[in-house]
Amino acid sequence: AADKGADEPACPLATQARVLLSGSEGRAVPARTRLAVLVNGATRSSAEILAAAVQDADAGVVVGEATYGKASGQKLYRVGSKGDLLRLTTTRFLAPSGRSIERRPPP
Repeated sequence: AADKGADEPACPLATQARVLLSGSEGRAVPARTRLAVLVNGATRSSAEILAAAVQDADAGVVVGEATYGKASGQKLYRVGSKGDLLRLTTTRFLAPSGRSIERRPPP
């Protein structure tokens, strides 16, 4: 896995997917089985991480359209006495290899 900085926590789901697909603790999918992951623009979060894990482990193919590509999670915090909310990005989702799954805007 790629080296993550102190401000980039490991994604537990990506770690679990890597372990299951790589065979380091037994495979959830037999080695001779190839997976096909179907995705579209509404595919988000854990489904994007699973698709990335399948790619990283060369366990199958990802077929379809570009996924949503959000690659982050936010938390809401109440601030002030009027109940105002602050949305703060607290999580980055990475593929098991450490690459970002965030969609980049077109050039």
